[in-house]
Amino acid sequence: MKILKWNSPIIIDLLHSPISFKIASLDVGTKYVGVAITDETRRLVVPIKRDIRRKTSVQYNRMSDQSIQSFNHDLNNLISTHNIRLIVVGLPLHMFQLTPLADEIIDLMMK
Repeated sequence: MKILKWNSPIIIDLLHSPISFKIASLDVGTKYVGVAITDETRRLVVPIKRDIRRKTSVQYNRMSDQSIQSFNHDLNNLISTHNIRLIVVGLPLHMFQLTPLADEIIDLMMK
């Protein structure tokens, strides 16, 4: 997995591609992860009712290996079930700067 900024050439080329694919967007919180998925034309975004649950209410740096594996399993199921080609993850900012929770989300996504 690579982390790319929204304006990277790879992302821009992919978004302008005539190939049909879906994008998932994740809103990672301390307890739950909200999920929305585009249609294959990437013009309509719909939240899905099933949230990926983080199996603990504590922050990522305190998550057990089992909790991380469960999160990864749920994410992989989402990708395979909905044929996702790109995942967009929202990061919390404060005064245009990443927050400590944003750093934890990046670490979680890299696992």
